[in-house]
Amino acid sequence: MHIHHNGIDKGYAWSGAGAGNRDTGTYSLVLLLNQGDYVQTFVSSGSGGATRHLMRYNFTGHLVKSALKASCREILESGMSTGSGVYQVDIDDAGPLNPIGVYCDMTTDGGGWTLMMNQSPSERLPYDFSTINSQNFGSLTASYRLGASAIRALRPTVAWVLTDDTNRVYFRPSCVVDWENSLHNKPIGPCSQGFTSRSFSTPVSPVTTANGSMGIGQNNAGQYCSIRAFMFNLDPSWPPGAAISCAGTTSQTVRLWFK
Repeated sequence: MHIHHNGIDKGYAWSGAGAGNRDTGTYSLVLLLNQGDYVQTFVSSGSGGATRHLMRYNFTGHLVKSALKASCREILESGMSTGSGVYQVDIDDAGPLNPIGVYCDMTTDGGGWTLMMNQSPSERLPYDFSTINSQNFGSLTASYRLGASAIRALRPTVAWVLTDDTNRVYFRPSCVVDWENSLHNKPIGPCSQGFTSRSFSTPVSPVTTANGSMGIGQNNAGQYCSIRAFMFNLDPSWPPGAAISCAGTTSQTVRLWFK
């Protein structure tokens, strides 16, 4: 079991059968806690396996178990799901963020998808690194987006997914979404190729060396399937920062999910 203190991995703690046979890590940890600190517990499925968040404890003179989950996936896996809709989450593996209401898709592709960006055709997202329209989080019609410092700390275990009205494009979970540090005109890499499913076996299209995406997105001059495009010199109707649908337009609702 990994112990995190204020989002920083402090190593292993281990108890129960077999603890005395372990050669790696430590068997116990001592943490100096201050008011407002938090502690998280994680387990992994083995070497190279997925890491799963178990619980967050807030320190207010003593440790208090947080009742909120960190994502829609955790809500689904804990049996707390009542179907797709808005849930309160504490995205604590992204740092000390305040709880927010997010939309959870609990049915598509196994369910458990958390919506972090929604761009309505009537309000294109701007060139801005901070959280945009936080009051709109959870909506499927209004525009909003999680800010750079928060979203680049998220670590999906299944995939990032970019959707528009008719497409669903999967990006590898190891990709870091970052509005501030652009992928513009970077060499082709694993985060500039979208796929048709979470198996990452079939690309949605070929890619090119000219990339107009400023987040993970298809490496194709930013002309479609881009989370955050760099398009102001090509089409004035596409402001820099706007998400671009896989049809190459801003006339569709574009969303970013993670699981």
